[in-house]
Amino acid sequence: MKEVLYKEIKDTLKDLDLVLFRGGEFVSNAIAWLEAFAIHRPNITDYVIAPDAFTHCGIVLSRELVDDDRLDPDKLYIFESTMSGPLNDNVLNIDGKAFLGVQIRELDSVVTEYNASPGTRVAFARLNRRLLHDVWGDSQETLSTQLTDLVHRYEGVRYDANPISLISTIFNLFRICRRVAENLAGTEDWLFCSELVAVIYKALGLFPASVEPKNVVPMDFIGYEQDCVCESGIPVIVNEPFYVITS
Repeated sequence: MKEVLYKEIKDTLKDLDLVLFRGGEFVSNAIAWLEAFAIHRPNITDYVIAPDAFTHCGIVLSRELVDDDRLDPDKLYIFESTMSGPLNDNVLNIDGKAFLGVQIRELDSVVTEYNASPGTRVAFARLNRRLLHDVWGDSQETLSTQLTDLVHRYEGVRYDANPISLISTIFNLFRICRRVAENLAGTEDWLFCSELVAVIYKALGLFPASVEPKNVVPMDFIGYEQDCVCESGIPVIVNEPFYVITS
C-alpha cells in the first residue's frame, strides 16, 4: 500500500470513505491477533506487528451530506464508535466531551494525534462512487437526508464491550449464544466500530440485506472477509487503502 501526505489528499476525501486505523497498544494487538487467527495467515506473529493489520475504523463525514449545524463546512469529520478524550488520544467529540461510543470527531485532529503515537498507522479506502451512484443516482438531497438521519439515530449509542459480542465476530461458535448474552447484559443495541460502519453501509443500500453487521471486523472491509456474502458476509465496496502521514 502506498503512503501519502495527509495534507495532499484530505481535500479529495468524501463522505462515506472508510478510515482505517492500526493501534499500537495491547488491545489493538489482541484484535490484530484474533483477526490473523480468522484469516489463517501463515505467520500470526508477523501479522500482529504488521502495519496492514487494521484494528479500528470509521467513516468520513462532512457538511456536504450531513445537515448538522455543529459541522463546519470547511472541515472533515469522522463518525466512529470509540473512546474519545484523555483515556485515548485526547481528541474530544464534536460536543467537546469524552465519550465511549458512537460520536463525531474532527478528522484532522484524529489523524494528527493518532499518527503521533508510536506503532500506529492511519489509512483511507475510498468508497466505490459508481456503486453509490447506482444505488442513489443523482439524488444528492435524498442521500443527504438519509445519511443525516442515520448519524443522528446512532450518535450517542454506547460502544459494545460485551465480550461475547466481540469474540463472536471472529469465532462462529459464539454466535449461537450472542443474542442471549446481549439480552442478559442489555447491550443488544450497542455498537463496536466496524459494526457501526457496516450498519451505515447496509442502511444506505451499499451492502445487501443479508449482511450481519455484528459479524464484521475492520479487515473484512478490504477483502479479508471469511463469511460468504450469501451467508451474512460483506462484499468489498471500497478501493485499496492507502496510508497517510502528517509529515
